[in-house]
Amino acid sequence: MEKSFFNLCDRQYDKEFDKNTLLERYPWVGCNFAKSSCRPLILGDSHYATDDDALEYLKDKDSTRDVINTVIANKCEGENTWNMFEGLLKTFIDVSPDNVKDFWSKVAFYNFIQEPMKKADEIPSDEDKGKGWECLAGVIKVLHPTSILIVGVRNDCCSHRINGEEIKLEEFKDDIKKTNNCAPRIGNIKFGNDVIPLTMIKHTSQGYSYDEWKKYLRIRDSQMMDYLCTYQRK
Repeated sequence: MEKSFFNLCDRQYDKEFDKNTLLERYPWVGCNFAKSSCRPLILGDSHYATDDDALEYLKDKDSTRDVINTVIANKCEGENTWNMFEGLLKTFIDVSPDNVKDFWSKVAFYNFIQEPMKKADEIPSDEDKGKGWECLAGVIKVLHPTSILIVGVRNDCCSHRINGEEIKLEEFKDDIKKTNNCAPRIGNIKFGNDVIPLTMIKHTSQGYSYDEWKKYLRIRDSQMMDYLCTYQRK
């Protein structure tokens, strides 16, 4: 697909991303991300590559950005896109072409698990998860997000591997009350003088209620929700 919406993607961080040896693909960084005092970083779960062509495609460092370009193109053409992104978008916006472009201009996004899953039912190993937490530490140091939202709660183990001299994950636990039959996993990341709320929610695909999670996130991270749920026409 033509990279029609790469004008919404900021590439200024790519040289810094290249220093993160655990990061296989460049994150999507919206063109308005760095300009804002509210900088949401959203992590999907993992890429799936069930054939050789898909594995070869994922060697392209722009492949995650290609996925977001396709999501934007699908929604601008009035088509459905992957279920995960359908649920994610509806958590924040009334889906329309302008709102979708505005949303992706504001956020950064990449997948937590870097190793592609080779089968549809494959589950990331604990080592994959540990590397995911280490990789996230490196991304935080580059992007300085103010909120972190992780889609899915299955990758919560090995979280201690994010900790280092500059970054500490604190108070990481299940939230008391379940939402949509899922206990959110919450914590705070200390990075210098910053305290960054980190929230793991139910995977935004099958059985996901965006209305319930929208209510939850308004309480859990009101700054992020106030920013992303408000469309500002350019």
